[in-house]
Amino acid sequence: MRVLGLLPALLALTACSLGGSGDDSVSARQTQRAATAVAEDAIPVVARVLGAHQVEAHAEWSECLQGLAWKYHGGVAVHAPGGHVKARLRAVEAALLDAGFTESLTSESQVSVARDGISFTIYRPSQTAQRVWAAFVESGCSGYSDEDQSVIEHDRGNDFPGLAS
Repeated sequence: MRVLGLLPALLALTACSLGGSGDDSVSARQTQRAATAVAEDAIPVVARVLGAHQVEAHAEWSECLQGLAWKYHGGVAVHAPGGHVKARLRAVEAALLDAGFTESLTSESQVSVARDGISFTIYRPSQTAQRVWAAFVESGCSGYSDEDQSVIEHDRGNDFPGLAS
């Protein structure tokens, strides 16, 4: 019975060490730059394929694993004309793969790709206006040095440069 009680803690520690690039020696600034690069490459591809007329994108750090680690993540709203969701997702997936991303998960309702330990997922939420697609960019959950802690804690979040319109 004690082993079962330890299972959630072991899974959490494993998730921390496997998150992001899987290398906790990567600095917070490197993680932030990698996530920004993924956003800067993926969002314009998605916007072009969907025919977007407006994109809003914001990113920030947040705690994970009950405050033992951090992840950098961004939310994206892509305002685009309506259309058949499944067909548009297939077109987005093909364009992202052509742009050098690797497939990590695709379903009828979302496409997830990855590069450099950063994931990018796009879907159209059923609860929003039909012309708004949601996406997010996310690093894995990783531990950082004391110096990085200061960088993370003083970061107030920001729009992805050049992407919000």
